[in-house]
Amino acid sequence: MKKSENPVRDSLIITKVVSFIFDFFKQTIRDYENTKKIKAFDKMDEQFSTIEHLLIKQEKMLHEQRKMIEELKNKFLISSVIIIALSITVLIQVIR
Repeated sequence: MKKSENPVRDSLIITKVVSFIFDFFKQTIRDYENTKKIKAFDKMDEQFSTIEHLLIKQEKMLHEQRKMIEELKNKFLISSVIIIALSITVLIQVIR
């Protein structure tokens, strides 16, 4: 085997390669952590969107229920007026 003629150059190349490998792994780890954070934010955003959708759906149901309650109140009022009118009519007929 032939020994290298320039040991300083070989040492420099090895240092650069090792430095490159460490930088590559550092960057890969950073990319992985950033991707993980982005996925967490995306998941949170999706959860907020789902909650917002459910709230809007609940608001619509609440509006419909309030409308139904108002209609029932009106029907109850009308039926109460009719019952009172019939009761007065029957009372007048009984008195005569």
